[in-house]
Amino acid sequence: MSPSPCSESFATAGNASAENEPPGAHETGTLPTSRHCPTNGRLPGYPQAVRKERYRIGTRQPALRPACRTRSWLVGKCLGGRQRALAEKDFLAMTILGTLRRLVGFGQADQSKPSLPETAASPGIDLGAEHRKWIALGDEGRFFEAINLCLATVSDPDEHFLSSSFLGYAYFQTTKYDLAIKHLEIALKKNPGDYYAAFFLANGLKAVGSKQESLAWFTACFRNHPSHAEEICDAAMQTALEIPKTEESTSFFKEFQAAAEADLVSSRQVEKFLFFQGRDAELLEKLNDDANVDSTRVEFRRIRSVADWAASGHGLIRPLGAAEVIHFVTPPANGQTAHQKVLVEAGEPYVAEIPDASIVGGSSLIFVERDVVLSDLLADKRYGRYASLQYDKSVAAQRRDALLTRSVDAGERIAEGIMLSGLASECYGHWFAEFLPRLVHLEQHPRFAEIPIIVDEAMPASHYDFLRALVANPLHIVARGAALEVGTLIVAPTMTFFPVELFADHAVPAEHQASWTVGALRYIGDRIRARFGECANASGRIFLSRKNSTWRRLLNEQEILDDLQLLGFRAVYLEECSFEEQVRIFQGAEFVVAPNGSALNSLVFARPDVKALIIGQRNHFNWGGWLGPMMDLGYSPVFLSGEPVGDEGNKHSDYEIPVAEVRQTILKMLER
Repeated sequence: MSPSPCSESFATAGNASAENEPPGAHETGTLPTSRHCPTNGRLPGYPQAVRKERYRIGTRQPALRPACRTRSWLVGKCLGGRQRALAEKDFLAMTILGTLRRLVGFGQADQSKPSLPETAASPGIDLGAEHRKWIALGDEGRFFEAINLCLATVSDPDEHFLSSSFLGYAYFQTTKYDLAIKHLEIALKKNPGDYYAAFFLANGLKAVGSKQESLAWFTACFRNHPSHAEEICDAAMQTALEIPKTEESTSFFKEFQAAAEADLVSSRQVEKFLFFQGRDAELLEKLNDDANVDSTRVEFRRIRSVADWAASGHGLIRPLGAAEVIHFVTPPANGQTAHQKVLVEAGEPYVAEIPDASIVGGSSLIFVERDVVLSDLLADKRYGRYASLQYDKSVAAQRRDALLTRSVDAGERIAEGIMLSGLASECYGHWFAEFLPRLVHLEQHPRFAEIPIIVDEAMPASHYDFLRALVANPLHIVARGAALEVGTLIVAPTMTFFPVELFADHAVPAEHQASWTVGALRYIGDRIRARFGECANASGRIFLSRKNSTWRRLLNEQEILDDLQLLGFRAVYLEECSFEEQVRIFQGAEFVVAPNGSALNSLVFARPDVKALIIGQRNHFNWGGWLGPMMDLGYSPVFLSGEPVGDEGNKHSDYEIPVAEVRQTILKMLER
């Protein structure tokens, strides 16, 4: 059942029909659930508003909110269309964790917060002190440990607001949304005035697809805590636009319009509203007006592919032959040897020159002219609409055909450069599989060796060393968030469709969620062997530890490692090694055991006859796009699946596997 209406009256503005939906409106499925509905009474809560900063490209500075000319922008046909999911779980984590920390004495105190309903769990236990321990573990991403400690410390955690609200937050972070909802509902019974418990309950309901109930809670937060209007809009507008013609959507936008007219939401929120409604003429007029009073302006840009842009007379593109065919090989289940194979065609290779382009450190977008953004990823006709740019700080809002981007005011210009910078370049998995393989195509440019390669700052030192081991070009380092104008930008595509993040309801099959090619792996392996030579005697047994990771952890790693040491294995922490040390470790390995992770890309540095056991979750996601090309190169890794702890559909969930099963598999492999 849907919740009862949470407002005394509803806006009567007409809802836009599906025919009026803006291009690229994002649809999501629903998972019906029955939950409590927030009451109609005004709930006292924390009056502190989370301060949100808006910033220009290249700088980070608080923005003064301009006078919000909103009434004329909101009157008329509204509430149609569906907005893409833009609220980030990382932002939610930062918000509630920061609040919980303030409640128990971490950081700056909030002088306006009310007293908590309970302060003791049971005789002899200081609940506040225990709560600080849970928060400290949460700070380190050790949520399961924090949950276990809370449950071990407090005999009945749902009897206390601090423990029930923390469990709600921690279960949300571990994607156990049903448990998060359960504990947050209980926390609100203990302290019905708590804004953050209600706010995260709304987000938890949204995560499980209970859109109407979620929006009812967001609307109650909006009405009862207007000082938080900005973050509520960030989290809830998506849901409100996805369920037009409902009482919950109408009620939410009634509150939104009232908040906008009272100047409680920024001009940016109104611009996003118009953007997702597809009311582009009104949006452009408003953006033009706002540019005169707001230094943190955004820009409306249409999405185009590099090939389309070049074909329209902007720049040059050189096709590089037929696309490579990838053998996508699904890892077999435990104890089985059969592999399921699918043939996947990689992207069409090219190298292109884009004149008068601007890029932003940490973003993979290319900005040209005043109203165009180039992205082969977003322009992909099959799957581009499913790629999320929620982690790209240059993007304010996204829909299928266009972006709202933060203004690009370049402070530096170079005559020419090769683009190897972009979103997630600091992550080894992306650096190895998404960025470096482009060199295969980029080297086909006739003047490649003369042109500097543009890379992001703040990558691990080993990333730069890796690149220098492959090519000798000078590097031009661009600061993250800083814009750079390039007279002629040299670009090449990724090997395959390679998103950093997909929307939760995407329809992209595993074989198209980023794969490797034999050509790219061979290119990297051959270059590294040419640079560092080969090891004549590979006899090392290594275990690649993920102990220092905060996600996708093998929870009983230490127990497994203790047993493997009896078989001659030693732990290796690659993040503590130089790039050359990493290469030497793999070159000297006879046997590699590793929890699944990006470090396994480096297996290509080892000899093809290396024995490799990969431990991971039961769901292998897109690992087949790595396994197939590695098998084509002569490698024969074995996969062993464990039990996920958390959401099985989350590729970053933790997991565990019996020690005896790992040992038995290794002994069988040693017999071969």
